[in-house]
Amino acid sequence: ANHNSHVDTIVLLCLFPSKLLARVRPVAAADHFDKGGFGSWFSRNVIGIIPIKRGAASRTEDVLAGAKEALTRGEILVVFPEGSRGEPEEMTRFKTGVARLALESGAPVLPVAMIDTNIAQPIGKRIPKFHRIGIVIGEPMDFSRYRGMENDRFVLRSITDEIMYAIMTL
Repeated sequence: ANHNSHVDTIVLLCLFPSKLLARVRPVAAADHFDKGGFGSWFSRNVIGIIPIKRGAASRTEDVLAGAKEALTRGEILVVFPEGSRGEPEEMTRFKTGVARLALESGAPVLPVAMIDTNIAQPIGKRIPKFHRIGIVIGEPMDFSRYRGMENDRFVLRSITDEIMYAIMTL
């Protein structure tokens, strides 16, 4: 999905039926959850977040390994390929990790557009306000035609741009 607000993850988790919720694993920046306290414990142990350490040289490989392992266990990943929250009018160029995961695992990608979550919780605001938000879910995308090409950076960029375009059109 595109990423406009901290509430995006919570909103997406609310879409899943309770019988699937235990299999859903969001991927999120570790610095939001390294502060300790109940929120950190809840995010890691109840929500099951796969943390990304920003600035670490091996962060991509670590996250991809953990995410790929989750996919092989039949879990569902919630990923924001922009890497951080962006302006809703202009998506930030997506990172290619989702493309690599799709190719290496064979998992389909379900494009999701988050609409007006930035109004419900603007950047810099800690507490969300009540505001109607929209979510548009696209058709599953299969990239098996590129199987075996997960190390080709041009293929990864092409798949990533295809995912980004699918979300933009939603």
